[in-house]
Amino acid sequence: MPSHVLVPVFTQADVAAVPETVRLLRLLKPLAVVVVNNPSIGVTAETATQEVDKQIADLERAKTEAASREDFDSAKEFRRQAEDARMKRVDILREGWKQVSPEARGQTYDKLFVDEFTKVLGPLGVYVANLPLTEDATPENLLSTLANFGTAWPKCLPHSQYAIIWPQSVTPITVPVAAPEPVSTPPKVVATPKPSKAPVTAPVDAREARAKKLKQYFTLKQAAQTHGISMEGRLGADVRAEILAIEFPEAAVA
Repeated sequence: MPSHVLVPVFTQADVAAVPETVRLLRLLKPLAVVVVNNPSIGVTAETATQEVDKQIADLERAKTEAASREDFDSAKEFRRQAEDARMKRVDILREGWKQVSPEARGQTYDKLFVDEFTKVLGPLGVYVANLPLTEDATPENLLSTLANFGTAWPKCLPHSQYAIIWPQSVTPITVPVAAPEPVSTPPKVVATPKPSKAPVTAPVDAREARAKKLKQYFTLKQAAQTHGISMEGRLGADVRAEILAIEFPEAAVA
């Protein structure tokens, strides 16, 4: 059983598979789970493509009307313009997340990933962290994407000692209704071990990266709940320091 797990979330299909992934991890009970996600996931506004969608519809209608009157040259031009508009729509969806503030993006990621994983795995003592990527990635370039983390690499995910679990590779778990605990065999997953030759060295300032993440209120609140720390009547800096002392005991002593 893997003791450290990396969960890449690159598409909406991955997001839809998160609940089953969490159920699997509940059975595996790893020490730590780190979710990396594309920055556009859950962030790009649904209304971002309204204008170009209307443009595409108008061009398709104009193409049809031109073809009906046998004006094939015009129909061909309208078709070309519609294809260009569709490419523009893809760009809007890919880049739209950049128009959303970092704070709003952080709240979305916390809700989709940190909260979803922590509410089930937190009581089991599993440490959960989320690392949003700076640009959208694909499964094909995952390893090179991870190599670019550099000093931001999470301390809770030792190099060469973690497994990658793709959400869409998790087979739905069938649990007997009367069973207090899942008794079925854990579903088959694709768990890819990290290559023995690590592309980057272990970071020395993971604590600093975590401290920066904890400046987001919802992340701070979630971490405080996970560690049983009260925030009532306390400064965020004090709560943050107490959380860091727990998650990085060596750094706290030094």
